[in-house]
Amino acid sequence: EQPNNSLNEASKRRQAGRRKRSKDKLSKHDSYQHAAISRNDATLVNFVRKSSKLTLADVNNVNQQLGYYPYNIVEVSAFSSSQQPLVLQLYPLNSNTLGGRYSVKNGEEKLALPFPTMMWLSCPFLHSQISHLEDLGWISVFQKRIFDNIQYRNQMHVAHTLYAEERWSLLSDEDRHFVMQQNWVDSVRNVGVAGIRDFSNVKCLHCHLAHHLSRPHHGNIVGLWTMQLLESTQHEHKDIEHPISSHSTTTETRLLISNYGDTESSSSSGRNESTDEYEAT
Repeated sequence: EQPNNSLNEASKRRQAGRRKRSKDKLSKHDSYQHAAISRNDATLVNFVRKSSKLTLADVNNVNQQLGYYPYNIVEVSAFSSSQQPLVLQLYPLNSNTLGGRYSVKNGEEKLALPFPTMMWLSCPFLHSQISHLEDLGWISVFQKRIFDNIQYRNQMHVAHTLYAEERWSLLSDEDRHFVMQQNWVDSVRNVGVAGIRDFSNVKCLHCHLAHHLSRPHHGNIVGLWTMQLLESTQHEHKDIEHPISSHSTTTETRLLISNYGDTESSSSSGRNESTDEYEAT
């Protein structure tokens, strides 16, 4: 079971989209985001949705990976063996203090907007590797597996449902009431992983791997397949450095990162074509 080695039209569109988003971020995001909060003056006070587990070192490492601070970060939900962030848990509403794409004005007041991607892959090495797998056609391979097997479809339905339930439970009572007032219940409570509405639709591999690494007990089989594919690629090409090798147990995913590299080089990598900021990647 192998994908078509030639790039299909969907893969070409994904590549073009990544290039455009990278250029847009360089021209727009840098101009005001870093002007507001630099590494030296960022404090945990800026992250009002944080859990007790989030540390200032975590958010500074995330900033070096992504090139910006995600204001709706809750915590780092998966780490590498060297304690670098792999996946972030994000709050289901996002209203950054600078305006931008994920807040809207109602008079003078800024309103949050729904943010269904609760698990966000932050590691630029993983992101780049998975983008390459997508470009080779593995989304279509996994999609066919789902369509052809009712057990897989049922398993993904459970995984999407658990993801949606946890996302809804993250909201405060006040924010849950706000979501209902705005008629956003469908966008926050009912959609699945990264906002997917059809639970048999793969859509992308980044979001499924992020879900699997953060919550292996949810049983996201697409995330597991993606991880296994990365592992098999590492074994077949031992001369190539791969960022992740994982072994799932019933209670945890143990992450063994091969030559992960420092966060400064991570930032450089993540700022290239492979980083899809604040989208269901």
